[in-house]
Amino acid sequence: DSSFLEVGCGAGYYSAVTAVTYRATGHRADRFHYCGVDRSEEMIEMARTLWHGHTWHAANGERLFEDLYFRPGKFDLVNLAAVLSHTSDWRKMLAQAAACSRRFLLLHRIPIVFDGQERLYR
Repeated sequence: DSSFLEVGCGAGYYSAVTAVTYRATGHRADRFHYCGVDRSEEMIEMARTLWHGHTWHAANGERLFEDLYFRPGKFDLVNLAAVLSHTSDWRKMLAQAAACSRRFLLLHRIPIVFDGQERLYR
């Protein structure tokens, strides 16, 4: 089984992208577990309507890991989807996200200013 927690999931687009990628790599779809969290009730309702078979939560990003208890190491991958800039204590959120992950922690942002140069940091 593989599990994926996405914090800042919006309407859940990456739930479909990751499920398709998981199946394309030869894994069984029923062994993929996705949990999406967003602070917007409206976005979570949209995700529930569009993408069935996943778990969805509306939660305050500032208290996410207190409000929704995820045991340490619960997820293979935790994705903080452009949320660190929206929290007053990004170090705390990063530490809590890392604690929930068994294997990987993914951070990404949505570019605000385009300068023609795409950058990849490892």
